[in-house]
Amino acid sequence: LASIKDMTQSAEMTMSPAAGGMKIKQQNRWIAPTLFRQDQVLPIGTIVAYFDGKAGWLSLPQGVLPMPPQVVKQAQGEIFREWLTLVLSDRDPSRTVVAADGKEGANAVDVSSAEGESVHIEIDGATGLPARQVYKETNMGGPPSEVTETFSDWRDVDGIKMPFKVLIEQNGKKTGEAAVSEIKLNAGLKPEELSMKPAPAKK
Repeated sequence: LASIKDMTQSAEMTMSPAAGGMKIKQQNRWIAPTLFRQDQVLPIGTIVAYFDGKAGWLSLPQGVLPMPPQVVKQAQGEIFREWLTLVLSDRDPSRTVVAADGKEGANAVDVSSAEGESVHIEIDGATGLPARQVYKETNMGGPPSEVTETFSDWRDVDGIKMPFKVLIEQNGKKTGEAAVSEIKLNAGLKPEELSMKPAPAKK
């Protein structure tokens, strides 16, 4: 795990009818420790988000703009919950890992960071793999939502177990499902690949 320096994940998101019912093709690219890029193909066009750990930009069909503070907060959460570093949190002096109180007993832990991020992780007692994670996500102008991600279809990728299906719920209601088609580890990604802004759309 500690030897993994980059990851590329390709997936298709299927949103529930209440969340719009659309299908979204998504590619996430990550370079340790904090470079992150997400390309999403939606019916309205392609949206790209790039974040270097402190700041970033968004590319929308209308053009490129600096990443707003709200989206910066979401990107920081995405990086904090990146599995390849999250499961090594006990080695990070800026993070705290404690056994969680509650009905899961010894099969749950809470992980928090010095920056204020936190996540509750429940472990499958039979497999030892994470079953789900629960965290708070801020919303535009509203109270935070409780997001639950439930993992399944674990497969071996270069000796690392990774989930290929994720069920996403918000405040107890299903909002979508992600089906991963491919995960590449240590493919030699370069920072300039992630930070390259898309070419302006032709008019």
